[in-house]
Amino acid sequence: MKLEDEFFTLEHNPGIKLFNVLLNDTITGTPTVYYTNLPKNLTILNSNNGLITIDFPEDAYGYYSLDYAVCSIFCPESCDTATLKIYIKPMEQEPLDSICDFPNVFTPNDDGNNDVFDIPCLELYKTNNLQIFNRWGDAVYEKSNYTNDWKGTYRNNPLPAGTYYYLLTIPELKKVFGGFLTLIR
Repeated sequence: MKLEDEFFTLEHNPGIKLFNVLLNDTITGTPTVYYTNLPKNLTILNSNNGLITIDFPEDAYGYYSLDYAVCSIFCPESCDTATLKIYIKPMEQEPLDSICDFPNVFTPNDDGNNDVFDIPCLELYKTNNLQIFNRWGDAVYEKSNYTNDWKGTYRNNPLPAGTYYYLLTIPELKKVFGGFLTLIR
């Protein structure tokens, strides 16, 4: 038995969605599927033999993940685990440069130039939420009321050079902005 992570990208369209987490997995025999780490704001309506039905609320957007284990009915100690990752595009997403000139590159190398991810117009919107994700959709940074102080770290360790995706929510504008950011070391 060999499981692979599943990743789905969905348009913002609340309601009930069906996923088959076993589509890309190698399974022999009849499996039993267990789900763990279920997102709190999503409702799991049904889960049966690798099919899981999830009800997405109106305000669902961003990255969600839940873990699953698949075990053989005949050999319960024969199990493997994987993760179902779902990205729901925000309802309204526009390029950040429609509000101000946002950088798409920064170089946190302590040389005094571009050492933090600096969003120039953020002083106009003190109430905000910034999320940054790696290329696999894993959240590497999140902060409410971001103040231009992220230095490209995760748990105080430098992240590798690469491309990251960010979502900036500004409640005052009732909008979510997103784009790509290249981190160069």
